Amino acid sequence: MLMNRIDEVYPDLEVQKEVKRFETILIEKGIIELKDMLEPSVVYNKMEESMKNYTPQDFKIKQYTKRAALDSFLESENLDESASTEQSNLALFTYYLLLSEKHRDIKLQLEEKRLVKLNNEDLPIESFDPILFEEIKKRTDSGIDINNARIIITAEPYTDIEFVNFIMSKVREVGIRNVKFERSE
Repeated sequence: MLMNRIDEVYPDLEVQKEVKRFETILIEKGIIELKDMLEPSVVYNKMEESMKNYTPQDFKIKQYTKRAALDSFLESENLDESASTEQSNLALFTYYLLLSEKHRDIKLQLEEKRLVKLNNEDLPIESFDPILFEEIKKRTDSGIDINNARIIITAEPYTDIEFVNFIMSKVREVGIRNVKFERSE
């Protein structure tokens, strides 16, 4: 019942089919076992432990799918009334959505020497805008555009804050508003 209603929330995605496919791949990779599907908390725990290391491509997730529609739907639902297997399927779909969001991520590494790297290659400042636009363009088949792309900037510990601010302003000039900043270890 619950998954049928979620199918209605995502008319462009065959949710039940995708969840089953996702479950099959998870079992093949040894992340979960079939018996885990009887206990939603086990599914959530196993998924939480392992999902940080995977990409959408590892599970053949082709499209970025917004989580907001599911969040909105779940606010009006009483999940306690759902069967355990439906709750487990919901757990899988939640992690499916979280993985799909990784299609949005474009990672920039800032080095202490005032160098920027994209995909482990130098990104010259004079080519910053066109290369960033090209990186977004590569992701259009995955449903990514300038409005939903997310830049993750990782700076080495001793990178000047002025350089970080400069790169963040360059990202904003390109039109990307979703930016996450972190320091590497």
